[in-house]
This record gives sequence, C-alpha cells and structure tokens, in this order.
Amino acid sequence: MCFILFYPEESFKGNIAERSLHSYKWSEQSESSETLNVAEDIISERQKRWETIQLLLRRGADPNASWVPPHILFFAVKAADAEAVKLLLERGARTDVRLPSKLGGLTPLHIAASIPGEEGVQITQYLLHSAPDLNARAEDGNEIYGPDKIPQPQAREANLTGGVTLQLKNEAGPPQEYFSSYSGPVPEDGGRSALHIACEREDNSEHARDVVRLLLMHQANPNTLWSGHSPLSLAIASGNDLAVAELLKHGADPNLPLSGAVRSALCAAVSTAYEQQRTTAQRIALVDKLLEAGADILAPVTIREGQRKAVGTAVDYAYYKYYQDRRIAHTPYHILSASEQEVFQMRRSLLEHITAKLREHVILKEEEWDQEELRRSKKLGSAVHTRVSKKKGGSHHVEEVRLPFFKYCYQCGRSVGVQLSPCMRCHEVFTCSETCRRKSWNERHRQECLGLLEKSTGQAALDASSAGCKKNVTGKTGENGREGKDERRGGRKSKVGIGGREHHRKND
Repeated sequence: MCFILFYPEESFKGNIAERSLHSYKWSEQSESSETLNVAEDIISERQKRWETIQLLLRRGADPNASWVPPHILFFAVKAADAEAVKLLLERGARTDVRLPSKLGGLTPLHIAASIPGEEGVQITQYLLHSAPDLNARAEDGNEIYGPDKIPQPQAREANLTGGVTLQLKNEAGPPQEYFSSYSGPVPEDGGRSALHIACEREDNSEHARDVVRLLLMHQANPNTLWSGHSPLSLAIASGNDLAVAELLKHGADPNLPLSGAVRSALCAAVSTAYEQQRTTAQRIALVDKLLEAGADILAPVTIREGQRKAVGTAVDYAYYKYYQDRRIAHTPYHILSASEQEVFQMRRSLLEHITAKLREHVILKEEEWDQEELRRSKKLGSAVHTRVSKKKGGSHHVEEVRLPFFKYCYQCGRSVGVQLSPCMRCHEVFTCSETCRRKSWNERHRQECLGLLEKSTGQAALDASSAGCKKNVTGKTGENGREGKDERRGGRKSKVGIGGREHHRKND
C-alpha cells in the first residue's frame, strides 16, 4: 500500500516498452502561492511515506510479496526512481517477474531499457547485476513496428493501383559467385528483448547508446528478431548512429536476414521509411559504415509486389522504395514544391552513392576471374565456354560449362524490373534505358569501352599470329589438322565443323 500511494500513475515516466504516453505533470502546474503550498505538503507527505517504506524493509517486509499486480519493483522502475530500485534489489527483490500477458509480459529490464534520461541508464545497470535472463522476450511478437505500418491513404492508393511500381519478371538475382551467402542460423521472430527496446528509442541517442552498451557488455544477443527487425535495423530506423556503432562493435551481424518490411540492415539504411532520421550525408555515411563492417551489397534481396516477386540487391530494394512514393518519383521536378525538391535530391544522391558502391563490388569480384573468359561469356550472351577433357579410352569430347555473370544496369545499378541491353561496341556492360546508356557513356564507359576494344583487337591479332606460326610448324592440312583446329576453337564452331565433316562423309 505504501508503494501504491508513493507512486501514483502520474509519477510514471513515459516509455516505449509499454507504448505509454503518460508524463510527469508536476512541472506543468502553475506556480501560484497556493500551488506551492500544496506542493510542499505533497513533498512532506511523500517523504513520510518513503521513510515508512524504508522502515518496513528494515523490519523484514518481503519486497516480493505482492497480491495485486504489478510487482512492487515495477513501481520504482516505471517512476525512474533509481534509489528505490537499488534499495529493493538490496532487500532481495526478484528481477525475473513479469507484467500480466494483457500488459505485454514485460520484465523490469524491458521497462528500464526504455526509461529516458540518466535514470534509465542507472536503473538498467542495477538490474543487470541480478537479471537472470538478459534475452527474455516480451509477449508482443505479433506487434508491427510503428514506422512499418502503412498509413491508410497510402493503403487505399495501393489497392486502387494494384500496388505495382516495378515490372517484376521473376529475376533470380546475382549468381552465387558474386556474394558470400549467410552461414549462420536464421533466427525466428519473437517478442522484444530489452536490447530491441533500447535500440528502438528515439529520445536521447547518448543515453540509449549507454543502455545498449551495458546490455551488450553483459552478453545480450544482438542477432534476434522482433517484427522482422534485429536490434541493428531498429537502431538504423530510429536514427541512433551511436547505437549502430556499439552493435557492430559487439558482434551484430550486418548480413543477418530480416523477415519484415526490410530484408537486411543495408536495406533499412536505404529505405525511405526511415529517411527523416538523418541528413543525406549521414545516410551515405551509414551505408559506408555498414559496408566497412562487412555488409554485402550483392546479397540477394527478395522483392514482392502482389503475386509477383523477384530477387535483386539492396540497390533494387532502394529503387523499389523510391518508386513507391509516386509524388516524388513520378512528378516533373519543376512541379514539386521546394521541400519536395529537397527530398528528391536527397534520395537521388543516396541512390547514386549505393549504385557506385555496387559497381565497385561487382568489378572487384570479376577481377578475380579470367578476364578473357569472362569477356567471351558476356559477348556470347549465353555465358558458355568449352572445356576439352580426355576420356580413359583416349577419345575427346567437348563439355559445356556455364560461367555466370551478373547482369545489371551499369549506370543505375538495377537488375530487377528492367530490360537490359549490352553495349553494342564491347558487349561488356549492360544498361536499362537510353538515358542510362548515354549517362554511362559520358561519365565513365567511353574510356573503358575504347580501352577494351583496343585490348580485344590486340589479342585477336596475337591469336591470329600464333595460329599462323603453329600451322607453319606442323605443315599438316589433313583430317587430323582440321580436327585439332576445331577443338581449339571450341563451343558452337567446333560442333558445326564436326557436323559438316559427317555430312560430307555421308554424301561420299
């Protein structure tokens, strides 16, 4: 009864753990002489009740004896009273208690991690010394993260238009050779942990970061999911770059597959749903930070629109989110308002940056392979080269082996929902439109293409010279000479040559 009277509902701090909007009202009261007298009486009364609480605990009152929920410890935590929390813990208060299921099944640590201000950090530190399970999950696994909920006007528009922004063609995504597949266990969705709640906070980045650091130092798991989000993606969505740095430092996996509105931490960083939390420079810096921490920009990302789906990359996801805002993406620039033009410029800057990063990663990966073989595969389009192997009996056969390469627009980076056409000069790169072809040619590909053509011409001349030398040395023009020549050519020409010989034999 002392705790119920000592902590009235208006003394509880607002916190995101309970989705509570209560606030402390005393500071909003007028400072009339009558109000000041009342306040003094309240303070005097509270002081007497606090002394009574201390006396009862000294005389052996059990802090865990509670017949009316919530448990006594919740009163002190929700009121952000660090001194009372410390006293109760010293007197043996349990920390594994929970609120009823209808209130979310929260533990004291869940609420402490969401308390704004320095008090929340201090209470979390007290609780961590005796909390039995840092990764305890609340009973809110079916809840949807607020920013991921589609507003009603957008939902109605999506229903009217079918929600289609891309022409998906069931693209299979980058070949396996281009990305490092996730090898860890894929976690299942559950309720929020204290770490999820701390990363979800948007009040004070430094205090939230301190709570995150405390939890991670006590071995809280940074790779769990709630509402399709990991703690890392929640920190990205809430705009807390300090918490992002702590998570990456303590083992958060930037490639952890997510199951909600975003598919990876990198997708969260480029999503328009959370862009209001950062400036353009900050969003670009965040992308770079994730890439430095090992995020794979070529990892497959599944995109769905109605019954259609396709697999692309984080760049495709960024364009997918970009085109969902029909006002910004499909309205002529001069018709947009000043604020809308600013949003347009911010989004285009980010898209250009991540496209440049994707292009860099693709080029680095392709440099690991045989360049002549890769060039031949791209020119053929079917990506097939031949390998000559020998059977035990001594006869030869030609075996087709696919050399997969990643087809994406060399200018905008998209590989989903676009029709890609090769450069007609070198057949090395692909673009999705005339606009992208011209921009790519003017910005970078002109010099690359000329260099590739010169190299290809020089190689062809070298091959012709080498073939002539071999013919002069062997001096053979019979059946065996033609067969050896056909085998060196490989692929389709080899088959045509052999088929032609069989045809002449039948005619003979």
